[in-house]
Amino acid sequence: MESNGSKSDCLGHEDAAVICQALNTLSSNCTNFDVQLVDEVSLNKGKVQICINGVWGLLCSNSIDKNDARVICSQLGYSTGGNLLYNGQLSENDVLLVTDLGCSSTDTLITQCSFSHFTETSNCDGRSVASIHCKNCTDGEIKIIPYSSYSKLIGRLEVCVNGAWGVICRDFFDNNDAAVACGQLGYSSEGSVAITESYYSGLVEIAIFDLNCTGSEKNIWDCPSNALVEQYTCSSNSYYAGIACHSSSVNLTNCTTGETRLSDTLQGRVELCYNNVWYGVCGDNYNEISSVICKNVEHQKESRNAYQSNFPDLSSLPLFPYEFRCWQGNEASLLDCSKSIASCYSSSNNNGDYAGVVCEGIITFLLI
Repeated sequence: MESNGSKSDCLGHEDAAVICQALNTLSSNCTNFDVQLVDEVSLNKGKVQICINGVWGLLCSNSIDKNDARVICSQLGYSTGGNLLYNGQLSENDVLLVTDLGCSSTDTLITQCSFSHFTETSNCDGRSVASIHCKNCTDGEIKIIPYSSYSKLIGRLEVCVNGAWGVICRDFFDNNDAAVACGQLGYSSEGSVAITESYYSGLVEIAIFDLNCTGSEKNIWDCPSNALVEQYTCSSNSYYAGIACHSSSVNLTNCTTGETRLSDTLQGRVELCYNNVWYGVCGDNYNEISSVICKNVEHQKESRNAYQSNFPDLSSLPLFPYEFRCWQGNEASLLDCSKSIASCYSSSNNNGDYAGVVCEGIITFLLI
């Protein structure tokens, strides 16, 4: 063989060879040595992809170890300990680019590892693509994810299972479950309310369904439930369990759920009984609840005026987590009205928290 007018001494068994792989399905806009985990459900686990020469490629699992997994998770911003290793499946269009990371116990970035790429990829068992599960929490932890800009005391409930945050299906989730969760978080168990009307469209695993607390447990892991079900689909689709907690103690009474009253007989702050606790009602939709309130107070009065106020002269009441819209005006109780998460919980709400109503005049009925 001649090159630039000279002959080479290449023998037949030393012929050059290349390995070609289809790159048509992979992004070419990545930065060298970036890392990502690829999974259809989870953000913190999946097949390991590493960017080499602007192309995302997979890591062979033949020689991966805990040091490699620790470095990958650390580079992705997860905890450096307790990462689970498992074998992923090689898809038809996947490209194997890295055969061995070779990270040491002191490495924190893959650029510090003595890895090899584009070498002997044919030796990698295609059934053993490297996949890892990065832990980002301690098993048994729970937390509230506030709704938008709302208070930290109200939001979606998440639990840590197998080192990853997951949600609880709202199916069968009730106030007993909420009471245990609030108590576990260090808040008052009394007055806790289960939130089951909130929708969440983000990417999150289902950790528990059919939670069935009695209300006396110290934490939700003492309650009967079905857990560790990653492929389970909540029957309520994307509606996950949420809770509303109270930072201070709440007084229990013998009132009846759905009962309403005004702080001064026929006028004043609207107060709603729910689960043996008197709550103040959010004042943002006060005009839409006044008719129902006045019809439920003594002698069925008519509504004259509705307003919102902080009622500074009255003792504080916990704020009910829902606000109401009584479209018909003849609902038997506020709880029969349409409801949504109370905007009074929002940190951007600058209005008075509570609804107030003035009722007067006896309603007369004409019998024909």
